[in-house]
Amino acid sequence: MHCTSLRFSVVYGYCLTLIVVGINGLPNGAPDGACTTLMPRHQAMGGGGLISAQTGDTPFTVMTSSQTYRANQFVRVWINDNRASGTTGYRGLLLQARTVGGNTPLGMWRNAPNNTKLMMCTTMNDAVTHSNTNFKSNTSVYEWTPSGNHSMIEFTVTVAESREVFWFSLKSQALQYSGATAVSMNRFHVILIAVTATLLHNFTN
Repeated sequence: MHCTSLRFSVVYGYCLTLIVVGINGLPNGAPDGACTTLMPRHQAMGGGGLISAQTGDTPFTVMTSSQTYRANQFVRVWINDNRASGTTGYRGLLLQARTVGGNTPLGMWRNAPNNTKLMMCTTMNDAVTHSNTNFKSNTSVYEWTPSGNHSMIEFTVTVAESREVFWFSLKSQALQYSGATAVSMNRFHVILIAVTATLLHNFTN
């Protein structure tokens, strides 16, 4: 009798867990398995398979504080909802920086805003996801720091308005690395100053 009750409790608990996950999706953040595809894989109620992403125009735009990036200088990223409704915003996200056309997260995020958290896909803190299903808005600003020259990059995000409604793999404008140009110009200035000093020295003597 005890064994039967125990088995029933285990099965009941397992089924209850599946029901809760089915209703809420993944309220505490994206799973590691979504790191490459950025697909939430939310299950439809009643065994209807996976819920598909929205195919129409998205109301969200991925905004950046700069059109270029440099090593060890952070770029701010936020997700703007273009609708005029007072209930605008999003509840879930998975945000990464990638090379244009790539699928590997780059750099490191820091200072996760309220209701979000940092996660590790490939390296420490290389992605951002939600920590709950509270509404986020364009006041949720994410800070990303590159680890070097990643060539042309873009910020890629999947945004969930609810478990059933999400937009897949939205992209920012492409950002170009500017550090190499800055270093080259600094070296040019140093050389120019040295040549000028040499010429003045020879002229005065």
